[in-house]
This record gives sequence, C-alpha cells and structure tokens, in this order.
Amino acid sequence: MERLAARENKPVPVLDDAARACLLAWSWPGNVRELSNALERAWVLGQGGIIQAEHLPKHPHDGAPERIARPLSDAGRSAEATVLMEALRTHGWNRLATARDLGIHKTTLFRKLRQLGLNPPRADDEERER
Repeated sequence: MERLAARENKPVPVLDDAARACLLAWSWPGNVRELSNALERAWVLGQGGIIQAEHLPKHPHDGAPERIARPLSDAGRSAEATVLMEALRTHGWNRLATARDLGIHKTTLFRKLRQLGLNPPRADDEERER
C-alpha cells in the first residue's frame, strides 16, 4: 500500500476492519501479485482514503475475493477433451485413424475417452444413420 501511495504521490490508504478481515480470510492462491492487484483496485475504488470490504473483489456466493472458477487440472481435462473430440470429428469418428493422427495407441485413446467421460458416436453409427 505504501509503494502504491508513493507511486501515485498520495497518502497511504487505511483499511477498515471489514476489509482487513476479508483480506486475512482469503488464501490468495495467486500470491502477492493477486493481493497487489486487489489492493490497487480497492485503492482506486475507495477514493476517500479508506478501503472498505466493498472495494475488494468479491466471490458471488461468499463475499470472499474472486477465485478461479475451475482448478487448473479441470482446464487441462477440458482442453484434452476438446482436442480429442475435434480429432475424432475430423476423422469421421474413426478411433483408429484418430489415434494414429494423434500419435497414440488406440487403447490409450479409448482410456482417455473413458477417463474424460466422453462417449462420441462411432464411425459405423454415423454410416447406419445415413
């Protein structure tokens, strides 16, 4: 806060009790950079020199600062699922051709589809529908 105030040539803002409690209750998974960004935002919003809890980023359900919606592992799973489905679609749902194109064994493709809970149509299913 002192660095921010010095950079802007303004007095150091004061945290009210509710804002202090909110800051202390949060685990700050984004580390110092996340905390710094939250404080700078609050400083801009609290132009009166007092930072209140309402000036801090909020989580819509619990009043805590914002969190990333999904863990990184979920994002990776989602990206992997997208790649697999696009590859399958490109190869007309042919799993063997898709596995070859992706450079993996067909059993690896089957395992990944099962782990990700994906149940794409089969190449022969589409031909029957035509």
